[in-house]
Formats: sequence, C-alpha cells, structure tokens
Amino acid sequence: MSRRSVGLILLAVACLGLGVFTALLFFHTFESTLSEQCLRDGNRGSATAAARTILYGIATGAGLYVWSLLLVLVAPLFRNRATPKAEALDDASGTPDAPAR
Repeated sequence: MSRRSVGLILLAVACLGLGVFTALLFFHTFESTLSEQCLRDGNRGSATAAARTILYGIATGAGLYVWSLLLVLVAPLFRNRATPKAEALDDASGTPDAPAR
C-alpha cells in the first residue's frame, strides 16, 4: 500500500470519527437543554434518535473528508515554484564541482 492511500484512509477514518463525535456531542447538548416536560424518557432512549444522530455524524464526516480532499488537491497550485537562475549555478559558490577561482 502506498503512503498516499494510507494517508487517504487515515484521513477518512479521522473525518468520520470527528463527525460522529461532533454529532454525539451536539445530541448530548440537545438532551441536556430540554426540560423533562419536552422530552420524555421514551423519546430520550429511542433508537431512531440515536440512529439519526449517527447518520448525521457520518454525513458531517463525509463532508469534512470531501473538503479535506479539495484542500489537498488545490494546495499544490499555491506553492512557490521558484527556479534557480542560470547565473547562480555557474558561480563557484553555486555548485560544488565548479572550478575554484
């Protein structure tokens, strides 16, 4: 496996993990801010709310992954591509095999 594919897999796992963690954190905040009258115990423990939270977390993680891939693909366009001048290479200090003066 190449380093690039390992990096992409690690990026995907990290983004999905961050998305699920964020969704669970927001769901916990949602639960803690509602009063007992608004949220019954049956609703709090329902499987649909938990599944929906995990699904939103996975979608958020996928969005973070796509955003990260776009950044990785666009980043080389903004790198400085300075090339050394030909005069600097001819100078004795520019190349190690140049004759001493």
